[in-house]
Amino acid sequence: MDKELNTVIPLKHASFTVDINQGYADMVLHQIYENDKGHALETLFMMPYAENFFMSHIEVDFHLEDGTIKTLKTKVSEREIAQVTYNDAVATGQTAVLSYMQETRQSKNMLRVMLGNFPARSKALLRAFCVQQLEFED
Repeated sequence: MDKELNTVIPLKHASFTVDINQGYADMVLHQIYENDKGHALETLFMMPYAENFFMSHIEVDFHLEDGTIKTLKTKVSEREIAQVTYNDAVATGQTAVLSYMQETRQSKNMLRVMLGNFPARSKALLRAFCVQQLEFED
């Protein structure tokens, strides 16, 4: 979703790779987005998650119009600090990534991923690394 215009940015591809080991599912969500606009965008992606779900980190490869690739990786930090870092980067024209898990009455257990200054005429290949604790019944 383009936050400024409140319009949808097409998801070109989505897939998961999953490895189950000792009661945990290690997952990587792969997504490809494309910004075909002539200007940078701020995007918001939301995905529901189950209990016992943990986000490790996100990596995004931006394939730029000139053929170069710019990679951004998130790291875990306090939400307030991460939000300030993201806002500062976007305000200075830098491309930035922010993700956080949010639980509210309206949107229980939602993972939110924001791409700030998603470059014009580029593709974003996003990889979200997650772990889900599995429940087993006897």
